[in-house]
Amino acid sequence: MIDRKTKALLLAIALGLWANVAAQFARPRELQARQQDVSGIERYVRQIAIGTCTNSKIC
Repeated sequence: MIDRKTKALLLAIALGLWANVAAQFARPRELQARQQDVSGIERYVRQIAIGTCTNSKIC
């Protein structure tokens, strides 16, 4: 009887550990901006600030 309880407890622990590992892969990963996109935005902001913006959609 004790052997069955021990095996059941160890099985429950093992399943819990595997569920914890699986949860790490199920989470969405953080996205990081590429340097190109940020530098393009920086260029437009600088042009707006100094008054030389030629893009009619943002100026």
